[in-house]
Amino acid sequence: MLAHILELPDLEIARYKVSLQALEYGELPIFLGSTLRGALGYQLKRTVCITEHRDCSKCIVVEKCSYPYIFESAISTSKKKRCQRIPQPFLLTLPPLKPGAKPGTYRNFVLGNKLEFVLTLMGKAITYLPYLIYSIDQMGKIGFGIEQKVRFELLTVDTLGEKFRVYDSLKGQMEEIRDTSILLEEIMCRYNQILYFNNTKQNKVKLDFISPTRIREGSSLQDSFDFNLLITNIVRRLQILLEFYGQDQWEPKTDFAELAKKVKLKSSQLEWWDFRHYSNRQNSHLKLGGVIGKIEFEAENIAQLLPLLAVGELLHVGTATSFGLGKYNIIDI
Repeated sequence: MLAHILELPDLEIARYKVSLQALEYGELPIFLGSTLRGALGYQLKRTVCITEHRDCSKCIVVEKCSYPYIFESAISTSKKKRCQRIPQPFLLTLPPLKPGAKPGTYRNFVLGNKLEFVLTLMGKAITYLPYLIYSIDQMGKIGFGIEQKVRFELLTVDTLGEKFRVYDSLKGQMEEIRDTSILLEEIMCRYNQILYFNNTKQNKVKLDFISPTRIREGSSLQDSFDFNLLITNIVRRLQILLEFYGQDQWEPKTDFAELAKKVKLKSSQLEWWDFRHYSNRQNSHLKLGGVIGKIEFEAENIAQLLPLLAVGELLHVGTATSFGLGKYNIIDI
């Protein structure tokens, strides 16, 4: 059943749980993806940039620098020609939005409140972890936010599952731990977990989109989608990530689109969710939204497509995943 997945080229990934603690009272947007990404990118560039002009396109060390590689997708021109939209080699996974949370609302922080998120790195980006940890520490000390800035202390950075502690504020130093895995291993682990905890004879699957998800058909964003469009987006994202950050290109030998056409929509409670995003390039606030909520599909062949659903669950789906968008959980099968 999994022959098509077993032929994936290697893609090294690493996931880290980041824990911060508020140093003061303040209000931050209920969805923090854009805020965290913007603050981290700003601080990383401030940390590593060695030029006065601060223009990556004019920099002689651009191909060796962590900032353009992680935030600007600075990879070879020959590869860029084959793909207009290159996803960045990291993504943020934030706590699920609370039921009833509305766009534009804020979350109150008081002294001692924790803020936690997961940082996933892929390929060479993993080697830049020390720069990212230092930048997270500094962005916390300076503070981040839209209407106001709230200061945080970086407490710990652990490998996901808290197997190893990479950074501890009590020690004030980073450990040289390289706890990584290959994407295929992660997929197989999640696939086996799903089979173990669920009745594999069932012919349905329910997904819970816990962060705004932007799926396009052509150039148009969709406020709902069928299973075929979802799988097509996951396959395409996987191909691009493997080509640019993995060991090789991947051309699936299984016609996933044909399999996906047999899967029918059973129910949908998706709704559109907008939030404000400040763009440094355009120097203005923009809307950046997507769908959240639950959607259920059914088909006799649903188990054949579970490995790809596990890919989407792990690496998100759609655009703007570095903002924390496109996260869903497989909650029922």
